[in-house]
Amino acid sequence: MPHYRTRRFSERSHFLPKSNILSKVGCYHHILSIQQISTPTFSFFEPPPTPTDLQTVESVLRLSRKYDVPYFKSRALSHLNSAFPMTLDGWNHRDQNRTIPALDLTPFTVVQTAREFDLDWLLPSILYCICSHPIERTLGPSLIHDEEVRQICIIGRQKLLLMQAKEALHMSTNPVVMSCPGGRCASTLRYFANVLCGLESVGLLNYFDDITSDFPDNLCQSCKANFRETCAVACQKMWNELPTVFGFSSWENLEKKKLSY
Repeated sequence: MPHYRTRRFSERSHFLPKSNILSKVGCYHHILSIQQISTPTFSFFEPPPTPTDLQTVESVLRLSRKYDVPYFKSRALSHLNSAFPMTLDGWNHRDQNRTIPALDLTPFTVVQTAREFDLDWLLPSILYCICSHPIERTLGPSLIHDEEVRQICIIGRQKLLLMQAKEALHMSTNPVVMSCPGGRCASTLRYFANVLCGLESVGLLNYFDDITSDFPDNLCQSCKANFRETCAVACQKMWNELPTVFGFSSWENLEKKKLSY
């Protein structure tokens, strides 16, 4: 069987003066556009599903914090939530729902934004994304500037890889379904489990789609459905543990913080 191909892991403000409103150098063109937000001929920084970009979101968050504008803050957070959700279902559909482009290094940039604005509920999925990248990107000084974040990622990565290996072991002992013709899928399922166990980066949450898209015809229909369910159960277990893996208490407590933010 061929080797598995690894993947690269992605109202107008009437009361604000038009001068001296910048919270950070380089945001000027974003802020000018924000002031046009409710004019009839301009629509800027609309809520999801309208696309935006991370630089714009950061600019709006700084503006809302400096001048206490909840409206801007709410819209900025809705865009971040679309890319880094708090539920597994949101994660599974984020490629369809996200409004911030899935650029290769986005998680390394947005983790700084989440830390700067104390957006803890975004961090589990952001840190998971970082752990799906090669370890060299975490260890190097150019992408992660916060040493505490680096340590959290290194420790969390090892925990997730251990969980991933345990799930791979379970998959390797999971028998083929009774309706499998001649049990022909057994070797394929073992191979899929071995590939998962051998990954050097975290990749369980997207593993079913990744591996079955590379080998679309290697499982019978019944075994593929059973493998999908096995992966779904494993993904839910890992998702439930993500907050504690990275040093937070639970998704429930993070949700409370989000609601009170």
